[in-house]
Amino acid sequence: MFTERLNELLSDVCGTTTGEFSKITKYDRSYITHLRNGDRVPKPGRVASRRLSQAIYVCAAEKGVTRKLCERVSASPLQSEDDVCAAVGAWLFAGQPPSAPKQAESAPSAEPWQKGGFGRRLNAAMELADISNLRLARALNVDMSVISKFRSGLRVPRADHPLLREVSAVLAERVCSLERLPELRRLVGAAPDTPDDESAQCLEAWLRDFSATDTSLIESFLDGLDRFSPDTSTPLPDPDKAAGGDILADSADAYDGVDGLRRAVLRFLGCAVRDRRRELLLYSDQNMDWMTGDRAYAARWMSLMSAYIRGGGRIQIIHNVDRGLEEMFAAIRSWLPLYMSGRIESWYCLRRGGDRFFHTLFLSPGEACISGCYVTGREQNARFRYLTAPEELSYAAGFYQDLRADCRPLLQIAPAGINTQFAALRKSGDVHLMSNTLSLATMPETLLRRILERSKLAEETRRAILESRLVCGEVLEERLAQGAFHECVPLPDEALLFAGRVPVDTEYAALHYTPEEYAEHVQSVLSLAGRCPHYRFHPLSEAPFQKIKIAATEHTAMFSYLTKHTATFISTYAPMCRSFVSFALRLEEQYDCDTDVLKEKLKLYL
Repeated sequence: MFTERLNELLSDVCGTTTGEFSKITKYDRSYITHLRNGDRVPKPGRVASRRLSQAIYVCAAEKGVTRKLCERVSASPLQSEDDVCAAVGAWLFAGQPPSAPKQAESAPSAEPWQKGGFGRRLNAAMELADISNLRLARALNVDMSVISKFRSGLRVPRADHPLLREVSAVLAERVCSLERLPELRRLVGAAPDTPDDESAQCLEAWLRDFSATDTSLIESFLDGLDRFSPDTSTPLPDPDKAAGGDILADSADAYDGVDGLRRAVLRFLGCAVRDRRRELLLYSDQNMDWMTGDRAYAARWMSLMSAYIRGGGRIQIIHNVDRGLEEMFAAIRSWLPLYMSGRIESWYCLRRGGDRFFHTLFLSPGEACISGCYVTGREQNARFRYLTAPEELSYAAGFYQDLRADCRPLLQIAPAGINTQFAALRKSGDVHLMSNTLSLATMPETLLRRILERSKLAEETRRAILESRLVCGEVLEERLAQGAFHECVPLPDEALLFAGRVPVDTEYAALHYTPEEYAEHVQSVLSLAGRCPHYRFHPLSEAPFQKIKIAATEHTAMFSYLTKHTATFISTYAPMCRSFVSFALRLEEQYDCDTDVLKEKLKLYL
């Protein structure tokens, strides 16, 4: 029944194809094909089934048939997205018994790699090939951490990543040298008479067929954030050289093509720096290559932008959501040094753009404006006006404010850690938390007070930490009553724990656990997991990131830096939130374990 109902929702209700559904929802196409053919059936109530229901809702919304979907699954269009998704799941899996715990005398369970994703498959293949992370990394000429993260499931390559072909070739050759090709055929489900020279292709196809959702885009974005450091930024040219005297003295009122736009922008920013102008209002939906395509020019642009911010200026920028998440993430990464200043307001417009024209509007209110509009694909023929007349500037200001009225915040920056912003996660769906240590939300207050007593911190700092813990605890209790709370945390090395190097989740001071304190916190986690089915602790093999902490729901995504430059970035932009949640769900599925298994993993620390 599941297969027929899935095809009914996709074909009859959404009017979509497998390819279009995959593109809209970012699901792997081969996985949807397996579902539609009846080769795979998710278990009701599991993460995969909930994710599928959400994807169908997203597709219906994108196609404008949400009401039709509600009618088919007997839901009300007035219900919340969560309720409609639940109705979709109930209808989709009607008549199918819910997942039940394993019985003692059941048939042999599947191999671990069959239940997991790419990481477990790669691990099974590497064990068969008897090859270490280091040896495989050397053969592929990549850093060993890349293999380690792939193998542990903390990172997943794109299904079309060329590295998969190289991995398959190295492993197949190694398996062949060990005379284990029959075992490899059984592992990947190939026919016993498959020719030896096709082993690599079979292994590659098997490794590629691993994931229901492609999270490589958000992983790449988060990796970029994790590598960023304000202390090691690329040296920039002097602002006076970035916009020299000839540029500042330019009086042209029109600039043509990409080169003209670049010169106009240098003049615009150089004058803003020189004259200490208070605010810049920026919008452009044209391709960003004019800025990023020339590395030397991009450095000059960043030099002037940084100088403007250091001089006390503020910037409002309206990002173009039509660019797609990949270009949006790239823009955020390039602006990150400026965002860290807290002097940037970023927005996204609710209106969708067209595909006939591109527009650019850079405004320094009352001083100057760059304005341009050109036909798509005719950028070299574009003419950008440099306006200084008061009536033209007044018109441009009104134009920008009209556009701004249809915008919502894209990124909000708070000069503190995630714990201080936890209240933003209230009434916002299931919470997914990823960090390098146990959450302050699950720490007993009495334990925290004892840690603070020995810390010798100032009283004001202690109060701030206790207040953060109170808010985090309230959000945890609320989510346990109305949703779920997932925590993805690496288990520390015992040597680090006894060396006093495992951090406490306090963002106002660098505190570390004693082994006894960590044991008490672990016991609290186990107790919570035992009595609250909606609290799930996922013990990771290693920290997903070194410098950042992440909290996400379907409606709010936050990440903060665990460095001296503490700042939290908050977004309510739905596609971005869904990307964060998709990454969290993949990790949670990879590292899901029941209470008994969790006890086994954590008893080392008790």
